Amino acid sequence: MDSDHNQKLIQSLKLKGKKHIGNSSVITVEPNPKIYEIFSKQQLTELISSLTSRSEIPYKFSYLDQGAILWNEHYENSTKNKNNFVSKEYQLIIDNLENITNRLKKYKKVNIIDIGCGNGLPIIPIIKKLITQGFEVSYTALDISAKMLEIDKQEFIKAFPKIDYKSYVTDCDKFNISEILFFGKNGFDTNILLYLGGTLGNQSDVGRFYSNLRDSMGLDDFLIVSEGIANNLPKNYITQ
Repeated sequence: MDSDHNQKLIQSLKLKGKKHIGNSSVITVEPNPKIYEIFSKQQLTELISSLTSRSEIPYKFSYLDQGAILWNEHYENSTKNKNNFVSKEYQLIIDNLENITNRLKKYKKVNIIDIGCGNGLPIIPIIKKLITQGFEVSYTALDISAKMLEIDKQEFIKAFPKIDYKSYVTDCDKFNISEILFFGKNGFDTNILLYLGGTLGNQSDVGRFYSNLRDSMGLDDFLIVSEGIANNLPKNYITQ
């Protein structure tokens, strides 16, 4: 209450270099217990750190649990618009398929590593092209969200029921994936790492993310990136 007594008390505290905090300004909240099912202990630590230091929730966490379903619905709606980023990226992949497969001519068995796989739909034309050109293909999906991997698996098996499917819940922003790449090859000639969807902004530390990929790759591995730029047009490049 803004009374004369309170005003005098606050003025007295100011002169003593102290602050007055009323009971009404202190709010205690308890998280929904479900949060402990959705987030790992390490993710909760990262979430708390981000909230306290930057007052923000890392965007990559929006794909966890029901967020994966909402994102997939948004993606499907986006494909109906031929001028949006999803459609442009899909066309960009189609236009560059020949260039991609030409770089792989000395290999016969290729292991696709789909980083931040989402629903996996963007890689379908790439795999179809590889198969028609005589490549033997295996597929490994990586995503921070177990729910997203479920969606990816459904779409992938629907398109390629006879291709070997593997998946890992992992955060490439944090972890080196060299073990996944090394053992994932399993007799295949090369790993092709795909980072599609223009979702580079999901990473809290882009430099560390690319360093993790670089340090994980072997001499015969490739990285293909589709990156959203300021005007929402995709830029695609392939590097080894």
